[in-house]
Amino acid sequence: ALQNGRDTIAITSFTNTSANAIADKAFEVAAGNQMALVPRRNISTLHSFGYRAVRDDGTVVALDPAVLGDWNSHAPHEWRITSDNRKSTPDMAVDTGMLGGDGEVTEASNGDQMLAALDMARATLTPEREWPPARRAFAERWNDWKRDSSALDFGDMIHGALDQALDGEPAPGHPEVFIVDEAQDMTPAEFALALAWMRHP
Repeated sequence: ALQNGRDTIAITSFTNTSANAIADKAFEVAAGNQMALVPRRNISTLHSFGYRAVRDDGTVVALDPAVLGDWNSHAPHEWRITSDNRKSTPDMAVDTGMLGGDGEVTEASNGDQMLAALDMARATLTPEREWPPARRAFAERWNDWKRDSSALDFGDMIHGALDQALDGEPAPGHPEVFIVDEAQDMTPAEFALALAWMRHP
């Protein structure tokens, strides 16, 4: 693939830490040969690639504390979400534990647990009709706020890009080769996105 140009390869990994390690290894293997070095922008998490695919001018990350404060100022007290500076970029979706849990998230009343349960339902492609009423109510309010705020949460980065990919839109940069590291750790939604992008180089 390198014979067709460095930009023809994209590599995605499960966490930002792993993506950085791959980028460091790629730099080492290239040994100063720029023609053999995969560009750093082409090595990232799947959420980061998804964000690049779906964002528009003015789009913000919903869990960025600078953005999330607006949700917390308007949402019911029991639906407020804890602010965390580590969640301000798409690369940190898994590193911060948002989507890295094993097993089902139990339904709960506070905002952090409601959002985690919603993330898990979307990540596992669970139909909305199967969601508990409290989760559907939270999702409706959360989605309305995101729309009004031009905000994307981590699930939107995957599902929005998947919708585009199923319509034939290739991955950002139009790579000919899309390499997935740690694919066994992907959620069903993430795996579906990776497969869709692989079908449309």
